[in-house]
Amino acid sequence: MAFKNRYRFVIAFLIFCSTASIYIGRINMSIAIVEMSEPHKANKSHQILTDACPAQTISSINEQSMIEDTPTKYVAEKFNWNERTQGIILGSFFWGYVLFQISSGRMAEMYGPRLLITIGIFGTGVINLITPLLVHLYYVFIASRVVLGLLQATVLPSCYALASHWIPDQERSAVISLIIIGAAIGTIVTSTLSGYLAKHGFAGGWPSIFYVSGIIGIIISIIYFIFVTNRPRDSPFVSQEEYEYISNNIAGLKVKNDQDNKDVDKNDKRKQAKKSFPWIKVLTSRAVMSEIAVRISTNWVYSLILLKAPAYMKNVLSVPLEVNGYYSAVMSFTSVISHFFCGLLADYFIKKKLFGSKTTIRKLFEGVCVLGSAIFICLIPSAGCSQLLFLLYMVGCQIAYGFEAGGELPLPSDLSNEYSATLFAIANMFGMATAFVGPYLTGIILDMDPSKPKQQWAYIIYFTGAFNVLGGIIFTIFGTAEPQNFGQHDSYKTITDPKIHGN
Repeated sequence: MAFKNRYRFVIAFLIFCSTASIYIGRINMSIAIVEMSEPHKANKSHQILTDACPAQTISSINEQSMIEDTPTKYVAEKFNWNERTQGIILGSFFWGYVLFQISSGRMAEMYGPRLLITIGIFGTGVINLITPLLVHLYYVFIASRVVLGLLQATVLPSCYALASHWIPDQERSAVISLIIIGAAIGTIVTSTLSGYLAKHGFAGGWPSIFYVSGIIGIIISIIYFIFVTNRPRDSPFVSQEEYEYISNNIAGLKVKNDQDNKDVDKNDKRKQAKKSFPWIKVLTSRAVMSEIAVRISTNWVYSLILLKAPAYMKNVLSVPLEVNGYYSAVMSFTSVISHFFCGLLADYFIKKKLFGSKTTIRKLFEGVCVLGSAIFICLIPSAGCSQLLFLLYMVGCQIAYGFEAGGELPLPSDLSNEYSATLFAIANMFGMATAFVGPYLTGIILDMDPSKPKQQWAYIIYFTGAFNVLGGIIFTIFGTAEPQNFGQHDSYKTITDPKIHGN
């Protein structure tokens, strides 16, 4: 086959597809909930939303020609959900997502990532397909969002495990960035498609968002199961030449050219599955603690941008839902470009040994990420009612955010190839806790004074910027990209020692 010596790039593409599909099945709720919710009815007088912007503030956009509120034959039911209830719905996904992070990482390392990712994507598709039915039973609906989080918790840690087996160290930053790029592409697809389907889709509008998302997830899960294997040696599409190249360029691995050596390696895999995780070493490591700190701060920005930005655009800037989806797509596309090129740039700097050590490069990129995104986030209130300025500031935030591809994002693999999935899961568990705390607290703050959403949002935004910088400072002081001593077991070193194999 033409790609036989480059099959690892097919794996990289499927890593991209896996995160794209789960984000399509996750972020669609952020757009759909705007259309599913009735306008706030606490006060029918004109006193409500007094500091919100008037509609149609950009004269260059002829919204009448772009959006025609022509109703579908059947309009799906809307629900009387206030901001706090919407925060609970959006955050409930992360209850399950956070709880299952670490166990997912360990299972990926012990038993392989292929089946976990397949189940995660397939389950995402199924839950999306039945969401229009479950939404009428509030507590069952909330439970389904928790289960969706449990299923998706398997995917990202497993992607790290898959990359640690398939991707050489010097290609790691760019490929790991595909995890986030896939998420951003998934967000682009669901933002654009959901905005359109909510107004013009079948089944009454918003239900079609979940039907389309579900079908996409099921199709991708089938493709993934067919073409992905846990390790290069298990794939019929990998040549001996590529297998040797991959093995010789991943720290801690060595090529085993004959069948006897492969048998030894399989025995080693079973031994590794039985080994306990070095919890004390990991949880007392300054490198891990600094990674957790910066993950928490940057994920707080994530929860603000991805989960609540559509509500900000509608309730403060009065952006119509369909245009709202286009704006979200522009932000996500910017993130794609930034993550991709920053990942390549970081790999280039590491190969050329520019700026000194890998640690220096990681801190430099992460510093641009947290400081740049904080500055642009804090500029948002100054945009006033200008939708154009708001969009420019959000684009700037996403450009800065993309520098994490050369900063904290590849760090779990830097610290340990052996435990990269669990290290990512630990940091992501703490980081993603902000994604259910953030929307809920945001809802509480907004409900404190519904007549002044712009003012309430300003408080949220300034806190977000300051919190982001704090995490970056901790990482700059204590962070490192050097391999840690919990990354190799003595037995693993012994089995891969060339002297044992007579090489």
